[in-house]
Amino acid sequence: MRQGEDACILAIGRMVEVAVAAADRLAEEGLSCGVINARWLEPMDPRLAQWASRYPVLVTAEENVEAGGFGSAVLEALAPLGLAGKVHLQALPDQFLPHGRQAELLAQAGLDATGLAAAVRKAVGATRITPS
Repeated sequence: MRQGEDACILAIGRMVEVAVAAADRLAEEGLSCGVINARWLEPMDPRLAQWASRYPVLVTAEENVEAGGFGSAVLEALAPLGLAGKVHLQALPDQFLPHGRQAELLAQAGLDATGLAAAVRKAVGATRITPS
């Protein structure tokens, strides 16, 4: 959906729109963030390895729990290539959620544009730290 240099968000389903909004926010801060509409879950897109090689950071965004979800599938596909360390998962916690409005629950889990931008910012910051 868009190209970037500093990070890439792999978003699935309704998270694609959120990812674009997060990337827009990050662009205003000078952070170049690509967005990929991961409209596939299985089989994994064969271009995944290319994207993982191109970007220093990949952040997955899904309205699912981490365990057994889209992000886990991305990690599983990239692990044999030594690229799983670039992947950061943004998903719902693996617990029962309270009742509430969907937008509020997603925001609490960092799955709104603000939270997703913060997750990307944090992941990119972690890659820019030089060991002493």
